[in-house]
Amino acid sequence: EQAEDVLAYLVARLPEHVSIVVGTRTALLVDDARLAIVGDVLEIDADDLRFRTWEAEQLLEESYGFLLRPDDVARLTRSVGGWAAGFQLFRLAARDKPPAEQRRLARQASTRSPLARRYLAQNVLGALSDDLREFLLHTSVLGVVTGELADDLLGREGSHDDLVRLEASEVFVSRLDDHTYRYHEVLRSHLEAELEDTIAASTLAERYTRAAELLEGAGHYGEAVRCHVRSGRGHDAQRLASLAGGGVALRDAGLLDELDADEPDQHF
Repeated sequence: EQAEDVLAYLVARLPEHVSIVVGTRTALLVDDARLAIVGDVLEIDADDLRFRTWEAEQLLEESYGFLLRPDDVARLTRSVGGWAAGFQLFRLAARDKPPAEQRRLARQASTRSPLARRYLAQNVLGALSDDLREFLLHTSVLGVVTGELADDLLGREGSHDDLVRLEASEVFVSRLDDHTYRYHEVLRSHLEAELEDTIAASTLAERYTRAAELLEGAGHYGEAVRCHVRSGRGHDAQRLASLAGGGVALRDAGLLDELDADEPDQHF
């Protein structure tokens, strides 16, 4: 807080020809909204740093030397959520591999490798309090999270305040509107893996089933489809997919990948 007070003092007194560049992993408490209104601040957040598919194609071909099909690049980009470190993990796994193996790894991309999980645990979640880490862990099944959904799932109150704190902590949690948040796919994948290690399989299936019911009731059909798949209730997933746009809903919820039983899992 003392450093932010000093920064606020400097910003208020800067000459017009002087600029300040600030890098931070948590949201500043400085009143930058006033500066943004008058066009005096440029904010670059996590979404701005995320790789889009066309950028990923350039990275993979020009920097990594991989020749992948556009649909494989799109699937890889979706799997890692555009996360730069996720592409680096793919590079480490796919280097020195023949093109066919590189394409297979891109199609089956996952960020549940020991290296990825260690990175997230130490560098993303390590700075959080125990209660916020527990909140993230047990609400990761939702994907799209509101205070009301989280309260209903956990049987408690105060979840909206926790979501606000998480957004301010810049831990792969983004706001979709005033009340709705989404966990980055990389973070969600990590948390789901942690949850699988923490509770019994039957309890986990029940958790996903409950999450699917809540999401369906709130109109988040795509996420409800995903939860039904994770709970093993494929018939409910197919039923909901027909309401939410058929194959588009299946793709967006990751259902097509879940039902692809011809290829073994491959993590990097």
